[in-house]
Amino acid sequence: MFEYGAKGKPFVKKCRSASRASLQTKLASRQIEFNLSHTKTAFAIVVSYEHIVGIDIEDITRKVDINGVAKQVFSADEITYLNALSDNEKQHAFYRCWTRKEAYVKALGIGIASANLRELTLTPEVKDLDCQLTDFVVEEKYLLAIALI
Repeated sequence: MFEYGAKGKPFVKKCRSASRASLQTKLASRQIEFNLSHTKTAFAIVVSYEHIVGIDIEDITRKVDINGVAKQVFSADEITYLNALSDNEKQHAFYRCWTRKEAYVKALGIGIASANLRELTLTPEVKDLDCQLTDFVVEEKYLLAIALI
């Protein structure tokens, strides 16, 4: 039922069931793309027939060493963006950049471990992307980002 891309990202094989002839015709040239993410207390999934997808969800109430993590995985522009913010704004902005970055590389099928994250800038102001990035807060505790390619 599952196949894997060159970098190991799973996807659902094309439908070939005779009992689903109309669905087979409709989806003949498409595959079902999906991606999932979870935190300790939340789970998110995105499914599409139209786009390659990636998703990330993070608990934004979890405290992290923002400056330490940013130095390791954020681009110079992202660090500048964070440093221009007040302490009250910085944690939300950090998670916004992080979830967008993780959703994007997951959509590409390369994942966080294989990506050179410091060369990738995904602040909310970035407009010249090869994908659509959407992020939003869920229940005032989670930040979720979805990437569509």
